[in-house]
Amino acid sequence: MLDLATLSTAAPSEEGRWLEVRHPITGAVMQHEDGRTLRIRVRGIDSSTFSRLKEAKLRRLFVEGLPAEEDPHKRDAAALADLLVGWEALVWKGADLAFSRAAAVEVLAETPWLRDQIERFAGERANFLPASSAA
Repeated sequence: MLDLATLSTAAPSEEGRWLEVRHPITGAVMQHEDGRTLRIRVRGIDSSTFSRLKEAKLRRLFVEGLPAEEDPHKRDAAALADLLVGWEALVWKGADLAFSRAAAVEVLAETPWLRDQIERFAGERANFLPASSAA
């Protein structure tokens, strides 16, 4: 029997799923020499967090309008940072970087290719379904 409840993406989207980061040129999964894989836990577009962020952004736009001198890279980075739950094996400027929202904004503001990967992953509902449901 087909049970649509098995295709619900709301809870998994809120929990987040692991994105294995790929090299922007080669497309290879990024791994350190010691075998650690760079992974980022991302919430999906069906998460309540995403819905709240979208609603708050629209409310600000209607009330305040577009910010005149805001850096678009930092603005996009800040929006995406709210969809992140954590990361593993992220090295930034020569050192392992502990996850925080501020650290995520800093990294994402300088890596548009990573922002693209996160946006695509968050928007692909199949990433938030059980593997058997995708078939």
